[in-house]
Amino acid sequence: MVVAGASVLAAWVLLSPAIALAMFGCFEEYGSPPSREAAREATKLWHETVGPDPQVKYVAGTERYALGLMFYIADRPSDFTHFSYAEAPWVTRERIVESGLLAVCLVKDGDCLEKVQALALQGLHRFDRDLRASFFGMEGPVRQVAIFVLPPAKVSKGSARPTRAGDEQAKP
Repeated sequence: MVVAGASVLAAWVLLSPAIALAMFGCFEEYGSPPSREAAREATKLWHETVGPDPQVKYVAGTERYALGLMFYIADRPSDFTHFSYAEAPWVTRERIVESGLLAVCLVKDGDCLEKVQALALQGLHRFDRDLRASFFGMEGPVRQVAIFVLPPAKVSKGSARPTRAGDEQAKP
């Protein structure tokens, strides 16, 4: 019995790199999303839009990306879970307006995009990016994401600006 258990464990250990590679890029739905890359790009856009001082306090988006933002952003923001005040009772519209919001949605995630627009927040900026994860030198599939930056109310309106051609202010 112990030998059989050890054999199964050894097989799993030997197969785990192959399983990780398969999960990384072969399956669109379950493959590794570029969460770290999205957090890096979103943080860069946040600071380019609002300046170096305001911390990211609230994040949201397609679930795998929202969780990645919470994990990878040094400010340790709170998750505005599913854009729902009921699921995230620590978040209020007033707090979002006061502190700002950073969200990342897959472009093909219509539900996420609709929820961002449904917030009807003035000053919300949208930045579209193509991102891909990397794993031991291999690159995963390109994921098209929309990054939304709502500057905190404290930031002067003149400092909130799109940074590239094609970037735009999201329409409430």
